[in-house]
Amino acid sequence: VPTARAGGSFWRESFIVFRRQLRMNLRNPAWVVIGALQPVLYLLLFGPLLKPIVSSFPGANDNPYTFLVPGLLVQLGMFGAFFAGFGLIAEWREGVVEAERVTPASRTALLVGRLMRDELQLLVQALILVGLGYVMGMRGSLAGVTVGVLITLLIGGACAAASNALALTTKSEDVMAPVIRS
Repeated sequence: VPTARAGGSFWRESFIVFRRQLRMNLRNPAWVVIGALQPVLYLLLFGPLLKPIVSSFPGANDNPYTFLVPGLLVQLGMFGAFFAGFGLIAEWREGVVEAERVTPASRTALLVGRLMRDELQLLVQALILVGLGYVMGMRGSLAGVTVGVLITLLIGGACAAASNALALTTKSEDVMAPVIRS
């Protein structure tokens, strides 16, 4: 765990970066709406398509959302977080990363603050997905759903951190996109 320095504590610095990143996201409401609607669209578009498949299994729960929601949680955790690095590349290109590096804040705190924003975004999407899944008839215990959301956050955090590391290494969307796609 990083220790406190004269310039401020690690967690305080991380929270400052988190707050800045969150404000930047909230200033562009179109992306907020898209991020919130993405899990809703997945449920509404793909859930009915799974009904004939799920009902063909003998003794299976006839509700496709019981199968779809956990899969969407994993997809959300992996693929949503893998794109976090693209924003970091844009900030690097605009000189924001260099400006942050000359501050007394820990370089690790600069990345952890971004990661905290990515985790919060993922948590909100996961809660929307699970809540809507329950409304549509998904069955699952509270403990199982909680573990599923925690695993999603763990996977998402690892993928976002890897995406940020790749972004800082390549500094190019052209190089990063094929790596994420494969």
